[in-house]
Amino acid sequence: MPEDLVAKITETIRNCNAVGNTTVTDFVRDAVRRRLEELKTEEFYVDVPIPREEYCLLNKAMEETGADYKNADEYIRQHIREKIEEYQQYLEAKKKH
Repeated sequence: MPEDLVAKITETIRNCNAVGNTTVTDFVRDAVRRRLEELKTEEFYVDVPIPREEYCLLNKAMEETGADYKNADEYIRQHIREKIEEYQQYLEAKKKH
């Protein structure tokens, strides 16, 4: 990877603008994963405004408390999946009654 790009990523991480990423490798892995997700779906909704300060604090909490989640993004996605699964179970139970 070009040195100037690595430097920009490093600076972005240092300024907490790359929340959830603590190394260049993490940043690149996350960027590639996000891009692959975008490409495999026709609609990828990501426009959920979360204050940067709260997102950074949640990432810090995930890291310092030894949470089961790698970062805030993983935490949010898992909770969305759990709620959808709960809703699907609700709908199935509703059909049976």
